[in-house]
Amino acid sequence: MARVDEAMMPATPATPAAPREQANEAPLIWLRGVTKVYYTTRTPVPALNGIDLKIQPGEFVSVMGPSGSGKSTLLHILGALDLPTSGEYLLEGVRITGLPDRKLSRIRNRHFGFVFQNYNLFPELTAVENVEVPMLYAGVRAAERRRRAEMLLERFGLGHRMNHRPSELSGGEQQRVAIARALANGPTLLLADEPTGNLPTAHGEEIMSLLQELNDEGMTIVVVTHDWRIASYGKRLVELQDGRIVGDRLLAPAERRLRPSAGVSTQAEGQARAPAGPGAGFEAASGA
Repeated sequence: MARVDEAMMPATPATPAAPREQANEAPLIWLRGVTKVYYTTRTPVPALNGIDLKIQPGEFVSVMGPSGSGKSTLLHILGALDLPTSGEYLLEGVRITGLPDRKLSRIRNRHFGFVFQNYNLFPELTAVENVEVPMLYAGVRAAERRRRAEMLLERFGLGHRMNHRPSELSGGEQQRVAIARALANGPTLLLADEPTGNLPTAHGEEIMSLLQELNDEGMTIVVVTHDWRIASYGKRLVELQDGRIVGDRLLAPAERRLRPSAGVSTQAEGQARAPAGPGAGFEAASGA
């Protein structure tokens, strides 16, 4: 289990807990007063403005808003792919704002899994080799990399496609490979940016059912989308507009789209689970 680097500073005292939190339990994610301004032109372009957001372990959060509302920017900051201009980011009670790139890279590799609209698979690698990539950077030995990658692909119904390259796979198959890759290091949080945007409706529903299944097993998930149909697979809806949170609520049971109770077709009965879940996460330990 990964531990906090020595250079990481302890968090400042927390404010009183929100109703969904247990007493004295730090949120998995806590953004406080986060802003993001881009300076690519002579005129500064604000993307996020005063974001305050807490995410608890095991939540399935859908972030929804129109184009330009700051959804992808927020996701990139949550995944430490981008840095806030101001404000504070705490991960399991530990401040990661201001850490050097080397330490942020380690956090990204070990604690976050990413799923993108365009899959972002390496075209020259096979499916199983693509899933192995984040484990290679994490220093996992070759035999264990292959074992985990094969287990994940088997779990997602791709056992017969392991040695195929992305160009030989359908869009839905490529996205399942991408999800397997995102889970390879047992992340604390799975972040998905428009994960069904390039897929036909039926394949998109399969992917969202798969994410819902992972959440039922304990994985914390944040999905960014502009589509209410996709957002309704989550349990909580955060709405953005002009870089601000304008809505944050739990979805009522009648609003949610639920996967079939028997599970999606890619989950074989008795299959080993993915090495993922909040227990794989990020610890603050004295003297770490």
